[in-house]
Amino acid sequence: TRRLEKGKTISFAHDWNKNAFANAHYDFMSKRKYFYFVSGAIILAGFISMFTRGFSQGVDFSGGRQYVVKFDAPVEVDAVKTALENVYVEANGSKAAVGAKSYGGSSQLMITTNYLVFEKDQKSDSIVEARLHAGLETLGKGGEVLASRKVDPTISDDIRSGAYWAVGLALLFMFTYIAIRFRTWQFGLGALLSLTHDALIVMGLYSLLHGLLPFSLEIDENFIAAILTVIGYSINDTVVVFDRIREYLQDHKREPWAVVFNKAINSTLGRTINTALTVLLVLFVIFLLGGVTIQGFVFAMFIGIAVGTYSSIFIASAVVVDLHKDSVAEPAQQKPVMA
Repeated sequence: TRRLEKGKTISFAHDWNKNAFANAHYDFMSKRKYFYFVSGAIILAGFISMFTRGFSQGVDFSGGRQYVVKFDAPVEVDAVKTALENVYVEANGSKAAVGAKSYGGSSQLMITTNYLVFEKDQKSDSIVEARLHAGLETLGKGGEVLASRKVDPTISDDIRSGAYWAVGLALLFMFTYIAIRFRTWQFGLGALLSLTHDALIVMGLYSLLHGLLPFSLEIDENFIAAILTVIGYSINDTVVVFDRIREYLQDHKREPWAVVFNKAINSTLGRTINTALTVLLVLFVIFLLGGVTIQGFVFAMFIGIAVGTYSSIFIASAVVVDLHKDSVAEPAQQKPVMA
C-alpha cells in the first residue's frame, strides 16, 4: 500500500519473462495431425504393454497380503522372492504368487503374496506370517515386519469395479457438462477424447515402466485417485481454453475456425503454461521430499498434469476443429456463460 501511495508500481514479473507468450502466434491447428500421430504412437505403445507386460496390481485390486519388511543389511529382491516361493506352497504343490520390490532403500522391501488368500480360517493370517519369517530366515539378514495388511478377493473385486465406474462416470459427466456449457456436442466430444487421451497415456506409462523405476508403480486406490485428479485438472484447463475460443468465435465470425482457434489458444498460452509449471514444480518437490509411500501417486500426478496441459492445447481444440465441417465460423447465437 505504501509503495502505491508513493506512486511506485508493483510488478509480478521480471524483465526476462514479463512479455513471455504475450505476442505468441503459433499455428497449432495446421500441425494437429502431427500431434495426433505422437499421441497415437504413445497410446499404442501403452496398449501393447498393457496386453503383454500388464500392470503391477496392488492388493487393493488383486487381493492378497502385503508386508513392509526391514532387513539388517541390503538384500537381493530375486533372492527374497525365491526364498518365499519355496515356503509359500499350496496344498496341491503349486507355488503361490510372490512379489517383492525395494521400498525406500535396498534394505527395505514391500512383499506381496496371494498365499491362502481364499482361506476363511482366522489362523491363515498367522500361518502366512510364520512362513514369511521362515523364508526370510534362510537369507540370514533378519527381517522385521514394519507394516502389514490384507485385502480379501471379494473386496478387491468391489474396489476394482468401483474404480472403473468412478473413471467412467467422471468422463461421462465431463462430456455432458462441456456439451451443455458450450451448447454443442463437438466441444463435449473434444473434451471427452482429450480426457480419455490423458488417462490412457498415464495408464500406458504405468504399464511400460513398472519394474524399471526405483519406486512402486502399482495400480491401486491411490492410482485411481491420481487419475481422477488429473481428469479434474485437465478439464479445468480445457474449459479455460474453450471459453477463450468461444469469445473469439463471436468476435471473428467470418474467419476460418482453425485461424480463430489459433488466436484463442495463443492468447491463453501464458496462463496455461505458467499454471502447469507451477503445479509441476510443487509435485517435483513433493516427489523428492515426500517419502517413498507417495512417490507412485505423485509420479502419476506429474505425468498426468504434463499430458493434460499438452492435450488442452494440442488435442481437445484440434478435435473440435476436425469435427466442425464448415471452414468459416458460424455466428454465435448465445451469450457467453459465466464461469
